[in-house]
Amino acid sequence: ENLAMSYPGVQKTYAIQAILCEMKKLRQHSLIVDYTNGFLPNQLEETTQAILHPAQHVVRNNPLPINPFLPQTSDTGGIKFVETANNIAKRITGLFDSVYAIGDQQYACLHQVIMNGVERWGTEMDLEKMLAMLEELMESKESKSPALSLSNKLRPFVLDRPFASGPDSYDWDQLFSTPDSLCNIFQLYGMDMHSCRLITEFVLWDLYGFLQARGVKTDPKVIVLDEVQNLDHGEDSPLSKYLREGRKFGIALMLATQSMSSMKADERDRMFLAGHKLFFRPSDTEMKNFAKILG
Repeated sequence: ENLAMSYPGVQKTYAIQAILCEMKKLRQHSLIVDYTNGFLPNQLEETTQAILHPAQHVVRNNPLPINPFLPQTSDTGGIKFVETANNIAKRITGLFDSVYAIGDQQYACLHQVIMNGVERWGTEMDLEKMLAMLEELMESKESKSPALSLSNKLRPFVLDRPFASGPDSYDWDQLFSTPDSLCNIFQLYGMDMHSCRLITEFVLWDLYGFLQARGVKTDPKVIVLDEVQNLDHGEDSPLSKYLREGRKFGIALMLATQSMSSMKADERDRMFLAGHKLFFRPSDTEMKNFAKILG
């Protein structure tokens, strides 16, 4: 993994583009999840456009063919695990909690709705069904309050329809093997902040599930995330799992951030598991912190 740190205007994205262009010589594929608008066509360097010819996948125009409700499979030490309805519900509820900070009652309500939906609908479960089930719960006296609060929070994201869900998993193999598009950009331009974060987290979870089952250390998958301080860095987040154990699955991260001051100590420690670190000139207010890190 690589970690680039600087304050605005020092061209972190320029450095990332330069590295990706060098990777082109080795025919290395990469995926950029752009939730900062930093990799829009008019933001990319002309040289980057000429060398990489990055493929822009605009989610508002073409929803991603990802179904977050499909059970993920992992192979740990030769023992296979397949997610249960409870596992799926905990994963997705935890993701919504990381973005909206829902309370205990809302957490329990959403977990039960997702679990019931997966048991009822199987691979046909989707965000629209989840929202409909929440609205059904609003008829119940005991569940009306948490269901109403959840519905109000989640409805704008669901109505964005970011995923073209279906019974099949996303074909990550094709994305990382197409000879014509070595660099792919999941472009989240036009989405609000919450939707951008949620889509990014869902993408990271889906890719992690795929690589857990099929990824190999000798076939790296390069994933680029700018302004990474805005994502979930909790112990059970996909980013945390990428940093702790991603190498054995072939995960190669390129992360960039302006500041780490908002992160907890354990979250900063995980960030510094990155094998290579690039420090650009920090702001004066963070000079002492950077000196301690370098020391």
